[in-house]
Amino acid sequence: IYDKLSEEYDGRFKFCKINVDENQQTAMKYQIMSIPMQMFFVNGEKVDEILGAVPEHAIREMVEDILKRFPADEAGRFEVLLNSWVEQNKKHSEKFNRWVEKAKNLEDNPIYKSALQAAQEVEKANEQLSQVLTQLPSATGIRQAGSGAAGIVASNISLGDVQQEVARVMHPAINRSLVDLGMVKDVALKDDVVTLTLVLPDLSIPASVKDHLVNSLRAAVAKLGPEVEVEITKMNEEERYNFLAMEQENWKGLA
Repeated sequence: IYDKLSEEYDGRFKFCKINVDENQQTAMKYQIMSIPMQMFFVNGEKVDEILGAVPEHAIREMVEDILKRFPADEAGRFEVLLNSWVEQNKKHSEKFNRWVEKAKNLEDNPIYKSALQAAQEVEKANEQLSQVLTQLPSATGIRQAGSGAAGIVASNISLGDVQQEVARVMHPAINRSLVDLGMVKDVALKDDVVTLTLVLPDLSIPASVKDHLVNSLRAAVAKLGPEVEVEITKMNEEERYNFLAMEQENWKGLA
């Protein structure tokens, strides 16, 4: 599969195979505990991974997502950087405004008053930058106004759209969607913010696995535009039993 994709992407994606038995230092460096394991690198740094054997479409989705997040051209990198800047400032602004609503008598203190004014100026500047971004050519496929399917405005999406994208996220080691496995619950959409719960069979699983699952869910919903908040909880006994049964069934199918 990887050889096929390497040829298909014509140099934008390259595949290297490593025998961990012959390269134990590399295996230790990247904490490779089981095989097969696929790691994705950009400019020498690991940016994502897939555990276990997965179908071609799951690998393709991962490659496409990474190419969007880490474009090779300067215009694309510039656009990704500015989008990240705007989104981070927006999140900080929302948290700050919630704090201001709860705080009392801030304007009575000259220092706090100056800080509030400065924060408001930053918020205005961020809004201006966000408007400028909508006028940039979409070199990376990131959501922009007037760019076809990629130009969806968050406020126009429905919960059904979100649920459909979430249902496409596959477990990295089990050839089934997280929704089918009972690992995603309580998907909700309110005020252009998607909230959902990631339910794990064991909270002690490696942080890299948790991060991969969370990032996969966020990436799937991000295609539509809204922000994503993911809460992580643990399965109850019945849910865990059903999950392990489906996991065992999958491995039998691969045998």
